[in-house]
Amino acid sequence: MKYGALIFCFLTPMILSCATVEPLPSIERIRGESLPRIGVRTNSRTKVPEFYSKVSKRRFYPQGVNWVRLDKFGTKKADNISFHSKYFRKEFTDIKKSVNEMAQFGYNLIRIRIDGPGITGPKNSIALNTEYMENLLTFIAIANKNKMYIMITGHWMPENYYQVAFSGKFPAPHSQTADLNQILMSQGYIEAYARYESDLVRYIKDNAPELSSTIFSIDLWNELDFLSNELPFTLRKGTVKLDSGKNYDMSNPISRQKMADDTTFRWINTVIRAIKSVDAQVLVTSSVFSPKEVRRQGYDGVYLEDSMNGDWRQPFRLSVIEKTDVDYLQIHPYPHEADYDLKVDLESLEFSKLKRTKPILIGEFGAYKKDFDTPEKALVPIERLIAQACRYGIDGWVYWTWDTHEQTWLWNMSEKNGFLAKNLSPLKINWCQR
Repeated sequence: MKYGALIFCFLTPMILSCATVEPLPSIERIRGESLPRIGVRTNSRTKVPEFYSKVSKRRFYPQGVNWVRLDKFGTKKADNISFHSKYFRKEFTDIKKSVNEMAQFGYNLIRIRIDGPGITGPKNSIALNTEYMENLLTFIAIANKNKMYIMITGHWMPENYYQVAFSGKFPAPHSQTADLNQILMSQGYIEAYARYESDLVRYIKDNAPELSSTIFSIDLWNELDFLSNELPFTLRKGTVKLDSGKNYDMSNPISRQKMADDTTFRWINTVIRAIKSVDAQVLVTSSVFSPKEVRRQGYDGVYLEDSMNGDWRQPFRLSVIEKTDVDYLQIHPYPHEADYDLKVDLESLEFSKLKRTKPILIGEFGAYKKDFDTPEKALVPIERLIAQACRYGIDGWVYWTWDTHEQTWLWNMSEKNGFLAKNLSPLKINWCQR
């Protein structure tokens, strides 16, 4: 059905002013069909963990792209509008074309990011934004039609879910914690985020069950980190007792790091249990960047001064994540020089300490224009990175990004007539088929 433009008029003391508002185009729900579920197993011959199709039993190599669109160009303060109706419905034809092109180049996985404000439901409810979720389902269905899988990545919590923490069922948010640290360390906030993630998976299962198998995995929260410039890590003395009942000596770097590691383990497992109670088969991960990326030597107690450039972020520890219930590990290395060596990032991530009981995926990597002024120059370290990833036994990769033109400082795959999309195409490079 077509609708004409709507005219709104406002009467002020001096003048009658009218504005024309074009209605958003409607989108018919695309119906998909079940894809083979992707699982994790230990290869009986090589004794190493890997992804595989639960139908064909063949090994699955994730090779994909990140897709995200922002509301502003050239700023790191832009908001994610990927599934907001004002963007998604207006640009639907181009979005569909982009996914079709990804598939034509042979990519098999799209990593998307959900934003907390956009998915926020009615103020006094604990529910997701239905319109946003329908747009998300439509995107998943487009991928499904192209035989592509989706990784859904969380990022902050819907505003209406914070009320779960104040339902009277949990202790008040911890007074010796602040900002993101408080969300990670307070039981009420942990349970609120777990409720949100499980509701998201449930919405897909209830409203488009045929698309559940298209979800390759849930990345709990993009690149979670502790803030070294906020409580409790600004404390240099005294004891902090968390909701878990454990005490930590803030004058002792070993005790401080144990607080971070214990929090990592508790937060991840609480959220995973909620997700798996809805869909036991969906894979779950928790992505991290390397300490090296924020000029840190490693994991030494979450001190601000440990970052050589004053970056307050301290990533979750990969060796601790491996001990949690995640199905696979996800890392985000970025090359900054032509002779880039992945080994440096892996050493920063304590790669040698891993038990190697779970597959490892590079969920983000890309090239900065300040480091490489043409995509041709950027291709050199990118190809080095994925070749080295294979040698280190990493199981797949996802490039940042397909067409996020708003991030003017990074080379995306679509720029320069799709130079990187063509040259990294799985149809062109037989990556790691070992």
